[in-house]
Amino acid sequence: MEDNVQSEGPGAEQTPVTPEVTEAPQQPTEPTPAEPQAPAAGKPGPAPQAPPDPPVDHNTQAEPDEIIPRLIPSQIERPTRVFCMGGPSVNNVCAEYRVVDRKDSDKIYGMVTFQDGPVKESGVNGLGEEDLLLILIDRLRGHQAGPFKTQINEAALSRLESALLNLNTRTKKRIEQGIEGTSKK
Repeated sequence: MEDNVQSEGPGAEQTPVTPEVTEAPQQPTEPTPAEPQAPAAGKPGPAPQAPPDPPVDHNTQAEPDEIIPRLIPSQIERPTRVFCMGGPSVNNVCAEYRVVDRKDSDKIYGMVTFQDGPVKESGVNGLGEEDLLLILIDRLRGHQAGPFKTQINEAALSRLESALLNLNTRTKKRIEQGIEGTSKK
């Protein structure tokens, strides 16, 4: 899987670094029948189930400068997989994520780099959670304004807007306390 590809603009030379992907060991599962049972005539059978993503090991230790991608589990099988690139950062959270093709992890669809450390202490070095929420809210508002308007999208939009409101409330409170952008609680 290709790691952080750096470039300075269109047509710039790219320098890839290739880490190994480690996944947590599979938990033992109950044995499954060798052949699935056919549904009775005229009755639909159960939908085929994809194997679950392996459990997450948050305690993976890496050597300095070694990147160990950690798979972020999904509740359903998706055409993509999301990896945390490296271990917890300054505030015990992953600062960089990569979205890759489920079948070909060399096919990278996107990378997200979050702020790593308080802005006043580390400078601006990535997105805040609020930035990502704004993007998701904009996309869902677009769906709701077009032919894909649904009650489910509306519920998701409402919850994302609520999450953004809560994070903004926290930020305003920290500004009033004079501690926004610092490690102070």
